Amino acid sequence: MKTTPSALSRWTTRISSAIAMVALSSMVACEREAPDAQSAKPDVEATEQVPAKPSDEAVRQTAPPASQPTDVQSLVGRWVRTDGGYVIEIQTVRDDGTLKAAYYNPGPINVARAEARDKDRGLEVFVELRDVNYPGSTYTLVYDRAKDQLHGIYYQAVAQQNYEVVFVRQ
Repeated sequence: MKTTPSALSRWTTRISSAIAMVALSSMVACEREAPDAQSAKPDVEATEQVPAKPSDEAVRQTAPPASQPTDVQSLVGRWVRTDGGYVIEIQTVRDDGTLKAAYYNPGPINVARAEARDKDRGLEVFVELRDVNYPGSTYTLVYDRAKDQLHGIYYQAVAQQNYEVVFVRQ
């Protein structure tokens, strides 16, 4: 059986496509951690594809206007994301604005950095996650005192996508 250059090219293209599909499937499967298949939940559903970290404008569009300074101690507590069981637990707020915080999905994920700052749009909470499948994913959230909610943008680093999210106090 003789192989022509065009037949070889078609096979090479098919093999390359199959390898790319397997690699993409592996990345998606690794990202979704759950104890078993019955309790597996997708991390989030995309609202828009953005190839970079959220801009200030993206966060500003989801934030209410700031009416008055907020006591940062009001952030202390357990916050649950409304689209799943993802939890940010703010244990303490230091004078310099750094937070002692934990993140769960459902098990613990390393929080590399957490801080709160009074910004022109209100009290902003920034949380950076650095762990397996969380290579620099971030939350940039604004505290809505009237609703007692945190809302803003989750940047999913593996997929390089931004998602609008809301956390409510548990």
